[in-house]
Parts: sequence; C-alpha cells; structure tokens
Amino acid sequence: MKRWLAGLLFLGVGLSAALPLGAQQGFATNTPMPIPVTPSPVPTTTPLPLIAATAPAASVAFYALHGWFEQDMVELFLRQVEQLPVGSADEVLAAQLTQYELLTRFPNAPGDDQLPELVDALLQAPIGLMDMRPFVRRLVRAELNRQPDVSSLDVNGFAVEAIPAKLNADNRSDAVIEIQYPAQPDADNPLRYRDTLLATRDALGRYTFVTAEYDVPAFPFVSINSVTISDIRDVNRDGLDEVLFVIDDGQPSERWEIVGVRENAAVSLITPLFPLRVGAVVDWAIDSFTNSAAPLRVLEYRAESSAPNWECNSELPVTWEYTNNFYRRSVALNTTFERQDSLGCTLLAQEPLFSKDPAEAILVVQQAISSYPIDAPSQDRALLTLAMLTALQGNINDAKGIAELVKNTYGQDSWAGQQANALLMAIDVPTNTTLDLCAAMVQAGPQGACDMDGLLTRFLSLVPLTTDQDLRTQLEQYGFPVSATNTIADVGRATRTVVVFDLVGASSFSFAANRDGTYSAEKLPRPPQADVISENYVALGAVRAILEESNPVGAIALVDSLERRLTDGQVLPASARYIRALANDLTGKRELARSEYYALWQEVGETIWGQLAGEHLEIRQ
Repeated sequence: MKRWLAGLLFLGVGLSAALPLGAQQGFATNTPMPIPVTPSPVPTTTPLPLIAATAPAASVAFYALHGWFEQDMVELFLRQVEQLPVGSADEVLAAQLTQYELLTRFPNAPGDDQLPELVDALLQAPIGLMDMRPFVRRLVRAELNRQPDVSSLDVNGFAVEAIPAKLNADNRSDAVIEIQYPAQPDADNPLRYRDTLLATRDALGRYTFVTAEYDVPAFPFVSINSVTISDIRDVNRDGLDEVLFVIDDGQPSERWEIVGVRENAAVSLITPLFPLRVGAVVDWAIDSFTNSAAPLRVLEYRAESSAPNWECNSELPVTWEYTNNFYRRSVALNTTFERQDSLGCTLLAQEPLFSKDPAEAILVVQQAISSYPIDAPSQDRALLTLAMLTALQGNINDAKGIAELVKNTYGQDSWAGQQANALLMAIDVPTNTTLDLCAAMVQAGPQGACDMDGLLTRFLSLVPLTTDQDLRTQLEQYGFPVSATNTIADVGRATRTVVVFDLVGASSFSFAANRDGTYSAEKLPRPPQADVISENYVALGAVRAILEESNPVGAIALVDSLERRLTDGQVLPASARYIRALANDLTGKRELARSEYYALWQEVGETIWGQLAGEHLEIRQ
C-alpha cells in the first residue's frame, strides 16, 4: 500500500464490506380501479372458498353458464369484499373484476335497501383496494334528493357539501358536490374517501351528477399529494361557472384543471395537447370588466436535475388564452427555459463536486451556502455535501460537527437527518474508508448526498495503475472492492477492461491501456432499462383494458397474444385466463367462456380463479 494514498483514501487501516443502513419507502394507491402489481403479504387467515366444490362434479357437457340474478351477483361481490382484509393480491383483483362484472350486468345494483350495507363493507376493506365511487355517489345523490334544500349533510358518515354554482344555462342553481369520509379524519380514523362532482338541478331541485370526463383523481391516489378546489367562478366569460382544480403531484409546477359543463358532461377546458402547469401566476385578470376571457400568464417550472438531485428549477413564461372552447398554450418566439437563481442551481452548475480537489469543492460549497438564506431549498443537501467533503479532507471532527448540526436542525427522521446519522455511524467505524462513508450515505435513503461515481473518478485519477500487473489485483490492493471484470473490444477502439465495483451507487468503469504502461479510467454510462414485455406485463395490460378502459375485446386480444408467445413449459397465468373467460362472457362468446371457466375450475379449483370460474357455471336442468 502506498503511504501517500493511505492518507487520502483511508480513515483507518482496513476495509468494511457493508453497513447496516436502511431506507424508508412509502405506500400509495390509485382511485380508478387500483391494479395490484405486487403480491400482498401472505395472509394469516385463509379466505373461505366462494363455493363448496373445488372441482366440477361432471363433464363440461353437463354445465351451462350461470344465469345471473342481480341479488346473486351482489352477494358474491359482498363475500369477496368481506374477505379482502385477509386476502392476497389475487383476491383483490378478483373482487375488482367482480365489481366490474356486477356494474356491467346490473348498472343500478345493488338496490337502495342493500346499498348502505355494501358501502359499509367497502369502507372496512384496506384503503385504496376498491373503487367505491359508483356506490357512494348513488348513496349521496339519493340523500341529497331527499333533502334538496340542505347544503351540508351527513350521509352514513360521509360529510357532503353542496357548493352553489351556475353550470348550465337553465337559470337554476346547480352545485359542486364535495364528499369526504370520515368528516373529521385523524390518526385513529384516517381519510378513506374524498371526491368532487359537478351536479345540475331540475325544477324541483333534484340533483343529477354530470358525467365526469376530466382527469382529476379522487382519494386515495398514487403519486399525488393533494387535490383542492381553488375557485368556482366564470373564468372565461361564457356566463357559466367553471371549477379550478389545483393538483399537487410533486412536480415543481402544480397541474391545474379548469372544468366546466358542456353538453351534459363535465369536461376539461385545457387543450389536450399540453397540461396546464403553474409554478407561479404572473397575471390573470379574471375580475376585469371585459366580455372576453382574460389570458392566464404563468411561469412554468421544470426540474433541472435528477442526480445529484439539487433542487434546481428552470422557468419559462407561458401564456394560456381561451380560444375555440379551450385554453391554449403559447410561448414567445425564441423563449426557452432558464435556470433560476437558487442555491441548488448554483451548486448543480459546479458538479461533479466530488471529482474536484476537496479543498476547492469545500470553498465552492461554503460560498454558495453563504450567498442564500438559511432556509433556502437544498440547504440540507449542501451542508451534507460539505460534511462529506470535509471528511475527505481528513477533518473528521469538523465533518461530525456539521452532520450533528444537520441532524439537530432538520430532525433525525427527516431525509437529511437519516443521511447525517448514516455518515456519523460510518465515521465511528475506524476501519471504514472514505468510500465506505460515501456508500453509507447512498444506502441510507433515496438521492444520497454523496456522489460515488465522482469520488471514484477522483481516486482512480490519483492511483498509478500499471499494465504490467493484474488490474483487479492492483485495484483491490489500493482499497477498491471489485465485484467483476470483463474484457470488451469494439471496432475501431483498443481493447478495454470493464470493472464492476462492489460499492453501492457505483457505475462500471472501463480501463484502457496507455502507451506509457498506465491505465486511463472512464465511467461508463448506465444502460437504459430495457422495455421487457413479460407475462406479468401483458396480464397487467389485460387488467387495465377491462377495468380502466372497459374494453373486454382488447383484453381478449392481449391474453391471446400472450398465449401465442408461450414456449414449451410455460403456462398462461390463471388470472389472465379468467379475464379472457369473463371478457368472452360479457361480449356474448358464450361457448368460449363456458369452456374456459370449466377448465379453470377443473385445473385450479382450489384457487380464487378456479372458485370464481366455478361460480359462473351451473348444472344444466
């Protein structure tokens, strides 16, 4: 070991292979018929079978398709919903498919006498598994029409608010209906349902919910923090009110939807070519006394960095004008996104910081921190970067002090606190190298505050690797853990050795021999993720076709395509076979449906798909 390198690369004498650091991961669900794509935990209780027999008692010739009555299918659906708390992903999907079938066969099911029972059962299921909207909306509308003069009411625990609005030209007061359950969510009784609807009223004051043809999610939802109504007013000077929804989906710019009623449907007035993104409103004179719609002038923000994830946004002035029934986007000629003056943008422009000499990089970060307020976005990442760079310089006590400051300032449970704690724990292990410190921060959570590739680039430029010795041996002697090596030769280029390092967050590096007998190292770009069309992907496509798009014909085509591509030894997933049987059933291909239902019941009768298939058959009379 070269002594001069030991002082640079090592805090102690030896190496540490791994650090016991974890990461937190959140959970979210979607509203429009959630689709389970990963298995649920193994249930502690085995769901009861839907039918008694796990295999048919006679040949297929003795069975006909079930002649469904509404009550039979409602009871089947209720049994499935009641088993969801102990069910697996297959049980969830099966219940969703039964709901689709129920509402396809009997659009007004269940009857008013059984509707509260079904809604209550759905509320007892885990949050986000079932789409309650068709049933809750019927329940709420019925109660609103029993009390048409009440604007705020409780419907079986659902808080309902009817906000007056003028949505059509009949001179009657219409309403925007907000529905929430429970009325006052808290830690013990969390929010389970939130929905917004536009409703017109007839001469007797009775409500009709307008068909929604706009993209505003209800709760629960995926990757969306909140949906709020910002305003209800006539924004385009057409004499009718529009509803302005503000959707926080985690992007630098919020997404806005301006929704109005046109030809008895609630539609978005934003051109479908572009979403309306608002980072800041520059001007919108909707209170001006003119007969034409005021243009909406905004700054549209765009994130500039994905890694190392500095909070750096660029902005673009955009004008939205209402013409030909839509708000349409326009940008001045030759106008482009320009980076904002911010701490994150300043440091992003200096990347890669960890490839620089630590003293130089420290000065850059210190100057940037001092140029912006203490609460500036990316201040936590800047301090953590400073702590790691200080450790690289060998000032361990100063690095620990900065990390302690971050943990105390932002809280131990925050992202910054977890990063700081990981660095502190790694520093306390005397055998850890600076590579181990960096790996600990990368491993501690998403968007770790250390750039492993930048660190490797700097260290490898300082190590005298020679071609007269084995490359892997030299790297490991200098403290770089190697997972694998491979030799590649491209046309027109010298043969190179690709090294995969056993370090969290590290890319592969290629090493090319120089004429002076040394190696030059170059980071290889990470390969793009391949678009692999797997069996699960195609099965998921069939689920989406039938549940989200109500397209059973498309579902059949997807499953048939999957079956044609199977090779020897591969088996069509039972879920895909059931979806095809159901789709054939609902599109009138009765013989195909009957034979597939029977085969499923006979072959996998002990599973949810075999049981549900058996429910669709009955002995011929």
